[in-house]
Amino acid sequence: NSTDGTKEALNNLNFNYKIKLIDSDIDLPVTKARNLCVQAANAKYLYFSDDDCILEADVLEQHLAAQKKQPCVSLGAIIFEDDSAAKWQPFAKYWYTNGANTTVPKQAFELVGGFDEDLKSYGLEDLLLGYELGLKNLAFVVLPEAVVHHIGKSPLTGHDLSKAYSAGQNSVIVTKKYPELKFRLGITNWLLWFKKILYLSPLQIISKRFVENFDYERVYLMAVLEQKQIMEEKDV
Repeated sequence: NSTDGTKEALNNLNFNYKIKLIDSDIDLPVTKARNLCVQAANAKYLYFSDDDCILEADVLEQHLAAQKKQPCVSLGAIIFEDDSAAKWQPFAKYWYTNGANTTVPKQAFELVGGFDEDLKSYGLEDLLLGYELGLKNLAFVVLPEAVVHHIGKSPLTGHDLSKAYSAGQNSVIVTKKYPELKFRLGITNWLLWFKKILYLSPLQIISKRFVENFDYERVYLMAVLEQKQIMEEKDV
């Protein structure tokens, strides 16, 4: 549902490969939008990236080579250009699945039902996909030299706190389905108790000096608490 001329610009460009533009009359959550794109795709493998990511020349080649060795979730590296150009390097774990530099076999993606459309806003849809693929015993492979350059800062820096808030909301939705993920997402009861002291009590004045990504963590916590209350009231 682009209104900034993106659709027209893409239609006027000539590519040396096939491209299919999926148009919608309404704004869609990222989960729904990506699932629609997958439905329209006829390839064996799905590569996920974002509009603020620039791929180095051989990224797709490295992902394809990894997939040909074995069906897997292949995870590339990310350089956040506004964060001192440090490379974010994933490990072969489901929680490193990301929407910026990841490839998945289409068959495996469809087997788990794609991105969970219960998540209506930013955050954790990629981690949840990775977790569900891991439950199907799909391997995770790291590609440290398959590098994508991310224009802008990492969300964890807190430059856009709306992302921290929506990620916090989604963590409650995800853990309602998979309670075993509460520790990974930092929302077990004892962690929430500890975080309330760090981020919501008078001690936050001290915490802010020592806790990295304080603003992100504080807003994330507030969203978790609010979403938990909403869902508890619905269950009554």
